[in-house]
Amino acid sequence: MAENVITTLPDGCTFEACPDIEAVEPDDRPKQRTRRFEMVAYTGVEMGIRGWPHPIAVDLAGLAYADHVPIVLDHKTDSEFILGQTSSIRVIGGQLIVEGSILGVSRQTKEAVALADGGFRWQASIGVATVQGKTDFIPSGRLGEANGRQFKGPVYISRESHLREISFVSVGADQQTRATIAAQVFHDWLTAGDWKPESLNDRQTSILRAVYLHEDAQNRQAAREAADGNRLAILAERQRIEMIHREFCGPANSQEDLLLAAEMIRNRTPENEVIKLALERARAQARFGL
Repeated sequence: MAENVITTLPDGCTFEACPDIEAVEPDDRPKQRTRRFEMVAYTGVEMGIRGWPHPIAVDLAGLAYADHVPIVLDHKTDSEFILGQTSSIRVIGGQLIVEGSILGVSRQTKEAVALADGGFRWQASIGVATVQGKTDFIPSGRLGEANGRQFKGPVYISRESHLREISFVSVGADQQTRATIAAQVFHDWLTAGDWKPESLNDRQTSILRAVYLHEDAQNRQAAREAADGNRLAILAERQRIEMIHREFCGPANSQEDLLLAAEMIRNRTPENEVIKLALERARAQARFGL
């Protein structure tokens, strides 16, 4: 069993990830044309943090956050370093997936967007406050679990924490994730599934983006398994996702089908269960002449 920390530890820390972050094309809102961003803000791994004697991981199951978390530059919260705020925060595949709007008007904000437009690959770093007495210490020779993975001691695992801010940073410490979650990639995913992006309403776009993010997270997990030589499992997982996408994610499918697809991808619903659900849906449609 993991033991609670009894020594005095810092009450805050930052965790750096290494995703691609792209300032997405302007939307069509009148008067104010905003830029949007998408990122993998934290990959769920343990990190070496200044002030902590051993690496620490944030258990995403116990991470609390507000509806709109500030997005800043290099953990600086003065107004000139504010980039924007989040509109969506999800935990998918043991990773923190974030979307939002760039609202800042300062010179620093404009430079950050210009760098992204020029091809600079921004990285991400989250600033969290740990909850006193809710950090487990895993000693050497023991294992701790969080975010769907195991951690070898000595390591700390913050079981409860608060997300204070997320930063754009030029250099991150987590080299595992190189996720490309950008507007054009999502657009290509839609068109490959015979969707017409310009005809989608906000609700449909939101649901389809959730399906896409779930698929992307599972594909990254498959890539990690590939590195471990588990190629049969990778092939099976890809076939499972392709079946879900084919049966439940086309333009003829309902919003309920799309939500079900996201749930099945996230929960790794076995292929035989996917087939069963697809057949049941087909029978129901035939019965009601749909």
